[in-house]
Amino acid sequence: MAWLLTIALPAGADVEDLQERLWELGTTGIAEVEVDATPAIIAGFEQRADAEVAAAAIGPIAVVSPVDPSAWPTPEPQELIVGGHVLSIEVGQAFGHGHHPTTRLALDAVTRLTSASTAVLDVGTGTGILALAAAALGAQPVVGVDIDLEAVTIARRNAVSNGLDVAITDDALDELGSFDLVVVNMLASELEPIAPAVFGRLAPDATLVITGFLDEQRPWVESMFPSLSEHDYLQGDDRWGRLILSSRTSDG
Repeated sequence: MAWLLTIALPAGADVEDLQERLWELGTTGIAEVEVDATPAIIAGFEQRADAEVAAAAIGPIAVVSPVDPSAWPTPEPQELIVGGHVLSIEVGQAFGHGHHPTTRLALDAVTRLTSASTAVLDVGTGTGILALAAAALGAQPVVGVDIDLEAVTIARRNAVSNGLDVAITDDALDELGSFDLVVVNMLASELEPIAPAVFGRLAPDATLVITGFLDEQRPWVESMFPSLSEHDYLQGDDRWGRLILSSRTSDG
């Protein structure tokens, strides 16, 4: 059983700000709908307690109800242009529509750091958008990994529909090889328990891109990778941050 937060939108509501708050509160997906001819946002949560915490944060316009996950509305595929390549992204119930600030931060890094000789790992791949972008830019091999089987299914469909050679898997990180570029777009609380496994996927002279954390969480995220050197930090929209770290032992 999943849980749905339905939020009736009052006149003049800042929809983008509301969506950002919902992502921060841990929603697994958002859709704009109409409820009894009134504009609304619905946000999915795996646990009732998480949905109720979000409802309390949003206020009385938010209502929590149980929902059959199969009834979740499917958004239309999104188009994304990466390096002159047009990608069609089926979103479904997976995270990764290309417009969230953290995804934009990650895409910017992937675009700048990927070449034909780059082996790329996308951790928490969601719809596969970052892995697909890397493959479209010529990277090989490209692997996307996620523990959510729905996300794995959707990401595989996106790889096939875009004609891109991307391996999508739910294998444990420890079972994967080493990569030149590892990209992680997930909440800091989700990253912390897998940080050692992420570190283990870095080849010598590899680059690690981390997004999905808030600016004030930067010291926490940095502490997860104490042996890596920092190459870049950028604060994006709505206090979301991006770290670019390197496993290079020296600059010589």
